[in-house]
Amino acid sequence: GNSAVSAISLVVSLSVQGFGVGIVRLVPQYPDKENQVINSCLTLSLMLLSLILSIFYIFLPFWSKSLNFFINGKFLFFVLFSFSYLYTLLLDCVFIAKRETQNLLVKNLQLNTIKLFLLLGFIFQKSNGIYYSWGISIVITCIIETLIFRKKINNSYKPALVFDKKLDKEVLEYSMKNHISDVLSSLPNIILPIMIVELINANMAAYFTITWMIMNSLMIIEKSTSQSLFAEISTNISELDFMVKKSIKFLLSQLSPLLFAILL
Repeated sequence: GNSAVSAISLVVSLSVQGFGVGIVRLVPQYPDKENQVINSCLTLSLMLLSLILSIFYIFLPFWSKSLNFFINGKFLFFVLFSFSYLYTLLLDCVFIAKRETQNLLVKNLQLNTIKLFLLLGFIFQKSNGIYYSWGISIVITCIIETLIFRKKINNSYKPALVFDKKLDKEVLEYSMKNHISDVLSSLPNIILPIMIVELINANMAAYFTITWMIMNSLMIIEKSTSQSLFAEISTNISELDFMVKKSIKFLLSQLSPLLFAILL
């Protein structure tokens, strides 16, 4: 189950990374075309995800027998969970771009609460329960997050596939430059659990996941600070020096005591 979740994270990361950055940068730049920018990024990333999912499904039997056994016959669920996860990640970036990150806190609390209750409900599925509780909670969160966005930020927004040649070109030019670096930075977190299952066993993947989650809990602080910094300077580039120094001071004050406690 954990490996299937990692596989979804992999294919989605390969599809969405740069487009999330594009939303954070371009939404403040085009306030009158906010819906078009969001849906343009959504359309392009969904197209890329569809291509990657097709390649993934074709070559799955050759590079991962355990995942092939787990996913084969249930691939529609895999596709649904992947599309839903991509959509939530893009909407997260819209909240960041609009500097409404308090709504992300509400959304993440709801996601984890739903996931916990679903996990209890799927406990009879054993390792499959992790996969289904995670995936179904993502689908439910998609709906909740869209309602929050429409109610509190933009009541005219509707998810749609759009094609605007001029806008798509600008989105691609900006997003793809960031896409490669973002994908490379996220690959270890996604690929390592799959590699461990294939090369050692599922038990060792579980041990690895525990220690990796401790590290990721620290990385959340860095990632959130970086995203907030990017959103702020996208709106007001003149504050760049001040905001960078403020972010570094914040990270040092937050991470230093946590690192010391973990080392102890």
